[in-house]
Amino acid sequence: MVSKDFRGKGAANYLLETMIMKAKSIYKVKHLLLSCHSTNSRGLAFYHKQGFEPIDMRITNLDEQKIITIQMKLKI
Repeated sequence: MVSKDFRGKGAANYLLETMIMKAKSIYKVKHLLLSCHSTNSRGLAFYHKQGFEPIDMRITNLDEQKIITIQMKLKI
């Protein structure tokens, strides 16, 4: 999550690029997996723009409410 004060300024992109770089160089990771709630349309759009592809969906209980969670994958 990115603080409201830093949204739209490239903070999320910088954090994701840094995580990808470290995952590849230090841990030799081939894929990143993440979960994003279906109610987070801004997050889903961001991850799609970054190349993540949906691979599954699950129903998650959050605060006693059921929310669809989209599972996404990025080959790095």
